[in-house]
Amino acid sequence: MNRKTITVFIVLTAIFALVIFSFLKKETAIDNVVLSDKAELTENELKNIENAVAEFNKESEIYAVISVKNITKKDTISIKWEIIDNNNGNTETAQEDKVVPKEEGSGEIAVSLAQRNSQHEIGKYRVSVSLNEQDPVIKEFTVK
Repeated sequence: MNRKTITVFIVLTAIFALVIFSFLKKETAIDNVVLSDKAELTENELKNIENAVAEFNKESEIYAVISVKNITKKDTISIKWEIIDNNNGNTETAQEDKVVPKEEGSGEIAVSLAQRNSQHEIGKYRVSVSLNEQDPVIKEFTVK
């Protein structure tokens, strides 16, 4: 073999290795965000409330149940809870959270909206959930 053939062989091997690596690499993503009054949901419960209108009373516990896929310990999930209509016309940040997973893989992560004086303020809310500062998944809900 001459030098040119060896160089072509090395380049083709490197390209092949990159292609194989890209096929084996699993995509990290947020599959879905569901709002619930329970932190742990069965698969059937997740499906039943996935497209339901989210309404809670002011004493309810409120959770964003985040379905993640192939998450790693290097990933960060950002959650921003906002009151977008509380009868004073202003949007107000109610809470911000950052979650760094302790485990790797797929599953659900539940994050709760903290209550003030054992209740939530009445109004319309928005929760934005993003993985590694990518485009967020946005869900809205009402507290009555």
